[in-house]
Amino acid sequence: MVIVQIKWNKQVFPTEVSEDETARSLMERLQKLTGVPSERLTLLGLKRGAVRVHTAGTLAALGLQDGCTVMLLGTPVSAGAAAVSQAVANSPLSPEKAGAGVTGTTASGASATPPLKHVRRGLANLGNSCYANATIQCLLQVPELRDYLRSRVQSSASLAPAVTTADAEHRVVMALAALAETLSSPNAVQGSSDNPERFYPQVVMAALRSAYPQFAQRDNHGMYMQQDAEECLSQILGALARMEPPTTGTNWVDATFGTLIASTDRCDEPNEVSTACTPVVSHECLRLLPCHISKQVNHLSEGIREGLEGSIERYVDSLGRTLNWKRESRIERLPPYLIVHFVRFFWKPVEKVKAKVLRKVVFPLILDTLPFCTDSLQDALRAARTPTATTEADAEGALQDAQVGGSSSSSSSSSGKPDTPSGLYELFAVLTHQGRTADSGHYVAWVRDPEQPLDRSVWLKYDDDRVETVTEDQILRLCGGGDWHMAYICFYRMRPGPGTNEKR
Repeated sequence: MVIVQIKWNKQVFPTEVSEDETARSLMERLQKLTGVPSERLTLLGLKRGAVRVHTAGTLAALGLQDGCTVMLLGTPVSAGAAAVSQAVANSPLSPEKAGAGVTGTTASGASATPPLKHVRRGLANLGNSCYANATIQCLLQVPELRDYLRSRVQSSASLAPAVTTADAEHRVVMALAALAETLSSPNAVQGSSDNPERFYPQVVMAALRSAYPQFAQRDNHGMYMQQDAEECLSQILGALARMEPPTTGTNWVDATFGTLIASTDRCDEPNEVSTACTPVVSHECLRLLPCHISKQVNHLSEGIREGLEGSIERYVDSLGRTLNWKRESRIERLPPYLIVHFVRFFWKPVEKVKAKVLRKVVFPLILDTLPFCTDSLQDALRAARTPTATTEADAEGALQDAQVGGSSSSSSSSSGKPDTPSGLYELFAVLTHQGRTADSGHYVAWVRDPEQPLDRSVWLKYDDDRVETVTEDQILRLCGGGDWHMAYICFYRMRPGPGTNEKR
């Protein structure tokens, strides 16, 4: 017999397990303890991956060892189960009384499960993991993403164990789904929102470091090294996108966050050469829209425009040589959520570090994307707007008038596309970096408090496990120009056009 620690829904269960016991018998015992049907229970943290009731083999063969700690996922379906959970919480083995402080749950229940709430809980730093903490806090402010994570868990429950345990990226998504459910659970908030209970995201960090070895790099002292939050965000979005079967066409991530760019390359050589070159049109879907920073860029809009224009070199077969081409890009399709990445880091080959551009770049609370769009998309956006909301200043005033007394809300439908796109985006999260290089410093998430009316201008600062309220003026000071926290990634939500029913 061995003793293992099973963590579920803010409780820790020291459980005695026989080495020749099967997953089914253990799940049946855990069903009586938690109130969750055994078919809905999943164990994470074993060497063989996720374990469910139908998993073959003994628990010892699956990697369960004496003294190990595993996470139990599953949501109760009855009020009686909640009573059992509360009784366990009041027992001597509860985390508060036993000294354990790590939990994790996920939703794998019926479709009638209520929507996940917003995040109100800090994440403990597990050794230079602030880049991941800040990224996750910003991403989980998107309600459609939280619902999508839940749907992936539900669909994975019907897959064969070999499919659900072999893919490292799948474990990243499942761990992120469990974290989202835990942070959004009613028990996640303890007392004041300024002092939420911290959460230790070991499972998510272990999954990230397993799937992407760069996040597992250590220094000469054996400590985990600081990593780039933009790389973490890109990897997470990529993992989510690859969860979709290839036969579904555009994946959910690109439909929600992807900006379709149409680029036209024209030869920029003397007339006698350029006339022999036909313009080349290409398309690209960007999950992060870059904001380039040069000596001429002082505003986010200028940086975006600079990123949409540039020069390239292209080899021309008919002429047998490489020519200079001018590239002009425009946005052909806008997503419900726009993520803008400030290109602040660049590689210094001599010092071998990713140095940082400290230049001050102002970002707006309301971003008007109309100037960056193709002519046809501009016509559609103008038709969707009110006559007074045609500039960033006017749009911001219209937003305040429209939402006084109400909360910021999502404007996308269940299909992931705005009902009436306006091209006007409201800022709801900012990921900042403080420091001089990408491999050092500190990352913090700043998110608009979704429980406060927009006219209150209340934001939450997630500095790992420390959460505090801040004002909108503090957010606007994150534009850079020194060694203070400065915007690295901005998250925008599209405002709906007139007549659209907004959803929370």
